[in-house]
Amino acid sequence: MNSSISIPILTWHKVSPRREPGITVVSPARFRLQVAALQAAGARSVGLAEYIRRDGLQEPGEGLCLLCFDDAYECVADEAFPVLQRAGLTAALFPVLGYLGKWNRWDRGLLGRRFRHLDEGGIRRLLEAGWSVGLHGYSHCSLAGCSLTILERELVDARSELELTFGQTVHAIAWPFGRCDRRAVRVAEAAGLRAGFGQAPPSPHQAFHRLCRPRLAVYPLHGAAQMRAMWQGAGPDVLQRLAGWGARLSALIGGRLP
Repeated sequence: MNSSISIPILTWHKVSPRREPGITVVSPARFRLQVAALQAAGARSVGLAEYIRRDGLQEPGEGLCLLCFDDAYECVADEAFPVLQRAGLTAALFPVLGYLGKWNRWDRGLLGRRFRHLDEGGIRRLLEAGWSVGLHGYSHCSLAGCSLTILERELVDARSELELTFGQTVHAIAWPFGRCDRRAVRVAEAAGLRAGFGQAPPSPHQAFHRLCRPRLAVYPLHGAAQMRAMWQGAGPDVLQRLAGWGARLSALIGGRLP
């Protein structure tokens, strides 16, 4: 319908009391504030299946949002899950399939600070609580400019393994580093993926392609007002635009297969 509007996609990475020299770790106290702001505004979460069924659209006043956690860290189950459960909200989890239960050594992070990913059992517990699961590749390498061999491993093979491991049909991908290109999109479509989320479309003519939907990353500096604005459909702020450039740099420096 012509009146339909996009369902906003809000993405976190880590919710933890541990610190690292970066912006992807949100403290538990700040996360509680962010979720409380969404709850007070009347936000309602949707899972990946519902998002895809709606083609990412809602009618004005529905107040829907898709909440996502990239990388599937242990701290998400420990710190984020209880807060969302109390608020009556669920989220989508995007695990790095080759690192289940392992430290995030794919990340060339500052000062070498490491975080552990959820293992298979931890992810299952979240799925049993109503969360949904999507693809985030096998190794977290950047999928822009990759060979067909790598794309087949990271998209086709990883999707099949993810479905077999967790018994859920997987139709959505969160692009590692938020990056993809035309070839990656074509392989993802051929693999059966129907929704994709990233920092920016690979080219202007694909700005509204269903596999290149923009999302907003949530960082420690985002307070109640910013959360309400994102839920209401605001575009990226200065911090998110800067972080997008940082993700591009990270993909160039450390986002390739070893």
